[in-house]
Amino acid sequence: MQEEMVQLLSCFEIADYFIWLANETGSFISHLKLQKLVYYAQAWHLALYNSPLFEEDFQAWVHGPVIPELYQKYQSFNWQPILKGEVLYIVWLDPDRLLYPAK
Repeated sequence: MQEEMVQLLSCFEIADYFIWLANETGSFISHLKLQKLVYYAQAWHLALYNSPLFEEDFQAWVHGPVIPELYQKYQSFNWQPILKGEVLYIVWLDPDRLLYPAK
């Protein structure tokens, strides 16, 4: 049986979803909390599906796991909530972007 190749998301797409969700629900997040949410998303995906959700790697920093490129993108918010305009798409609703291995 041949497995289908599943296109991985990027950590930025996962972060965009969490930012959108936080902004929609009024539960704003800092850039450090964003790092932790992205980390937990990767961990849960690995535990449930035995495959990564995205390719980027985390580093162990003093305040927790960090993807340096993601940190650089949002570090200007400091301790303020990340407020972002319209997110161009929601990956969870896009049927062409699977979040689990194809069966």
